[in-house]
Amino acid sequence: MRSTTRFVTRLWTRRNRAITGTSSSSQPMLSTHRALSINEVIFNIATYVEAKKDIASLARVSRALSEPALDVLWSNLDSFIPLLQCLPSNLVGGIVEDNTLFLSLERPFTTADWQTLVKYARRVVSLTWTSKSFKGFSIRLDGQRVELTSITIDGALFTVLSVPPVSRLFPRLCRLTWKKRSGQGTYSLFRAMLSPSVTHLDMSSFAFSISDQEALSLVAILGDLCPSMQHFKWTGAPLLPRSLPSNYTDQAFSSVACAWKRLTSLSCPALHQTALLQLSSSSYLRDITCTLAHSSPETRTLAINRPAFPALTALALSSPPRASLAIIAKFISKIAISPSSLDFSADTTTELALTELLTAVTEHCNKDTLTSLRVSENYDRSSVIEGGLALSYATLGPLSRFRNLTRLEIDTHRNILLDDNALLEMAGSFPDLKMLHFNSGYAWRTRSQVTLVGIRQLIARLASIETLALAVDAETQPLTMSAVAEANRALAVQSARATSTLTSLNLLDSRIDLNSTLVVAAFLSDFLPNTDTSLSWNTKHSEFGDADEQGQRWTDVWAAMDVIWQVREQEKAKWTNNRQLCDGFSGNV
Repeated sequence: MRSTTRFVTRLWTRRNRAITGTSSSSQPMLSTHRALSINEVIFNIATYVEAKKDIASLARVSRALSEPALDVLWSNLDSFIPLLQCLPSNLVGGIVEDNTLFLSLERPFTTADWQTLVKYARRVVSLTWTSKSFKGFSIRLDGQRVELTSITIDGALFTVLSVPPVSRLFPRLCRLTWKKRSGQGTYSLFRAMLSPSVTHLDMSSFAFSISDQEALSLVAILGDLCPSMQHFKWTGAPLLPRSLPSNYTDQAFSSVACAWKRLTSLSCPALHQTALLQLSSSSYLRDITCTLAHSSPETRTLAINRPAFPALTALALSSPPRASLAIIAKFISKIAISPSSLDFSADTTTELALTELLTAVTEHCNKDTLTSLRVSENYDRSSVIEGGLALSYATLGPLSRFRNLTRLEIDTHRNILLDDNALLEMAGSFPDLKMLHFNSGYAWRTRSQVTLVGIRQLIARLASIETLALAVDAETQPLTMSAVAEANRALAVQSARATSTLTSLNLLDSRIDLNSTLVVAAFLSDFLPNTDTSLSWNTKHSEFGDADEQGQRWTDVWAAMDVIWQVREQEKAKWTNNRQLCDGFSGNV
């Protein structure tokens, strides 16, 4: 049954001293040390106070301490709610409906109301407005504590707040995060909050849909409103209607990105390649995340710096809709970069696109600095050829020059044609790998050529490996006790059991023979002695008709491994005469 209660926000009466740092009674003037008459000293002291209630208490000690302490108390807000709580209790009204609080104006703002709001808003340095801003927020209603799941502010209230009687309602604002959909009045208030002091802006398409002219009009003037921008992030894919062609989006974000001269971090829905090439001369940009535009202005006369992006550490590029990795390969081939992390994704798959990209990366990226590489291709039925596309070691071979790689992740709809020898060759090329994933999202969808013995040899060679995702064939190449013994002898010197650092093993759509579950469990538990290792099997994208049956077999393997681990621990406890451990295992096996 839905509960709805109308009230004038008496909940704001709880604002008093804990929020504003003010007191209902006058405080006697105290004699203070001369050092405490310096605002910077008091401010620095207050920054070391963790609890806001203690900072509020500090603000009430004396007039000399009040201003700096209030600056600290109000410097970082995780929502608009504290500002609204400072207003008179009869100004903002609300409705609680299904654990959602709807706030709206009860009467017009007065000069006194504005003075109160300005007093605290002018101190705000960082403000966040997301769906998590009210997490854990509760109010007392009808004698009971009500946990709120959402807070919605009426658009009329936002509209009023967007036209304050001062030139800047938030004159010190440096960091603004806005990822909550707020409806009418959002653009007006957001526009009023922006000023030259803003250096960090984090937005999302969920709160600001770029499918309308109002949003892109705002983007177009961000360079003038916030000329000192250092960090700009607009998350969310640009979903545009036919009435607003994507080139408007490309142009708006490309222009504003090039207008910021000291940008260090950039994440936006789309950029022209021309804009990226212009940005390549920046000595400040450290990380870039964007989608490449389908078309770009002419670049023949554009001077390209080599090396490009001298400060760049991370580059994440996506292809435009219905395009492959080839468009990213074409851009990479125009520059020389030295990042530590590369992340490329495409909306569709073509036969040569992956090869073209890896070749471009090999020829145009510094082999000594790259430590992380992730490449993904979305599945597009229109691009699938008969028999499917393949990913073999020959495709990955050029990457062998990047010997400092610690993370390698390839996720594609291609058939994986890797065997034990190919994996061991990769282990020799990338000795410091911590993550190795092949098709963790799509699975292999074809019978793997990798064996369990090959997996053990791979883990033995990769001393730092932490997470592994690949498929094996334990069905047509089942384990035998002789194979296990031979593997143990081969790895006697380089013991995987003694050095394994693996914390996650995802066998994807691996296959196993019905009668091999126990021997496979014994084999895996021998070189995976860490009982905290996460083990998983993925049937989501399996194209085998017996996927559910195979999944149950691997579930049986994990269960048997748990028993084996417990028995070994119990035996260890007995041999070491640790009675406490023995008792702890009694009855569990």
